Amino acid sequence: MKVTIITTLLLIGLLSTCEKVIYNYDTPPSQEILIPNDTTVWRHWLYDASIQVTEINFDTVDVFIQNAQGDIYPLSVSPAGISSVTLQRPVYPYWGSGPGFRIGLARSGVNTIYSKPFTIENIDPPQQDLAKVLTLGTKYFYTQNTDEMLSYWQEEVVGDTSIDGVNYSVVSGYGWRHKPIQRSDASSLYYFSSNGEDLMYDLNLSDTTSNRIVFGLEVPFISKSDGDATLVYTKYFGQTYYSIFNMQWMTNSWSLSAVRIDGVVYGDTTEIGSN
Repeated sequence: MKVTIITTLLLIGLLSTCEKVIYNYDTPPSQEILIPNDTTVWRHWLYDASIQVTEINFDTVDVFIQNAQGDIYPLSVSPAGISSVTLQRPVYPYWGSGPGFRIGLARSGVNTIYSKPFTIENIDPPQQDLAKVLTLGTKYFYTQNTDEMLSYWQEEVVGDTSIDGVNYSVVSGYGWRHKPIQRSDASSLYYFSSNGEDLMYDLNLSDTTSNRIVFGLEVPFISKSDGDATLVYTKYFGQTYYSIFNMQWMTNSWSLSAVRIDGVVYGDTTEIGSN
């Protein structure tokens, strides 16, 4: 019993000592983080955010971000040059926003280096008040999961057309569910087929509509059933999810991973590419 107590106390003391060494704010660092600094502003879902440091080897440090409340999130980075790295993932909304963010570089047995406080801004919603943004050049990135085998595909608004006096967007895409001729207003998405115009969804159906967080934005969404399939539609981004479990015992689903609207990327294109 005495041995156990002594061992436990030694372990607690060692952990406390390590923590003080790694997260010591008071000892002046021998290196310096140049970027980000007090003039830096990052934005939710920003890609390739840069961190630059003097006199340090990034192969030997753990990189993290700390918000003003003291919450710490590990960062995945890749080398961009001598003493410089870029984020491998975007600036996520769940880190928070506002002033007081700091980057930290932690090395075992050495004091952590912190950047000067900087600011992260909330992402703004698209300017178009539409159930699905269909402006020319808008691009949608999807990830498909078929029995845990991932594949990726895209839709892009490539033109416009007029049918019977009604203006539509021409959308390139993939799959038998793809609708190449679409139009949208503030609450509804329509598509045109050989049978004429049909309604895909209407967010004004108040008995089935609520809000959810999509790409850091709180947006209205609607969930519908189509036989064994579940479909989810949201404001701005159209259909964001589809899932079916069919008679062959195969699970097939896809989800919206990112959207590029007017040059702004909402979501994560790390795995699927952003071209």
